[in-house]
Amino acid sequence: MGALRVPRVLHGGTTLAPEKPASPPPLVVATGTGHMTLWGVPVWIIPPQYHAEMQAELEALSGKAGQGMLYRVAFRSGRRAVEALGLAPPAGASDAERTARLRRFEEITLAAGHGISTVTVGDLARRDVTMTMRYSLLASLHPPSREPVCHYYEGFLAGFVTAVLGAPVEGVETECHAKGDTRCLFRTKPVAASPV
Repeated sequence: MGALRVPRVLHGGTTLAPEKPASPPPLVVATGTGHMTLWGVPVWIIPPQYHAEMQAELEALSGKAGQGMLYRVAFRSGRRAVEALGLAPPAGASDAERTARLRRFEEITLAAGHGISTVTVGDLARRDVTMTMRYSLLASLHPPSREPVCHYYEGFLAGFVTAVLGAPVEGVETECHAKGDTRCLFRTKPVAASPV
């Protein structure tokens, strides 16, 4: 399993300092092209407001279909993250090994700038994984809503869990800041076939 190195957050300030020098560094800007990679995966750095505005436009244009588009794109991104970071478990991996790989989701959300998340792995036979975000930028930038709005996180978590477990799951947000809840809470549940 690849060694992910996540910056240590110094609470009360904005300084980020790596716990150990990463090899290769987690974020690399290529000389000559200026392209960035995070753990070898190409990335762009865009403000969350861009995503929030794109989501608002999609929802205005196509309603629930726009939410589904965000979910499916994020689902594919979650699967690709597992593959790109070498987190796909070998055949016959134990539940403990799969759980350890699922918990790496916390490191990825933090390093990618999505904030602090907590992953709780329940019964793997039931594909029971929960992710909690105390502060979701996506929800905070969305107007107040009667329904959860973090479709991207639903999809990314589902794709990530599907790739690690080798069995399809659906991600569902049950609590959301945009609804006035104190956190955003996501759960996975088994489905017969992958949504993508």
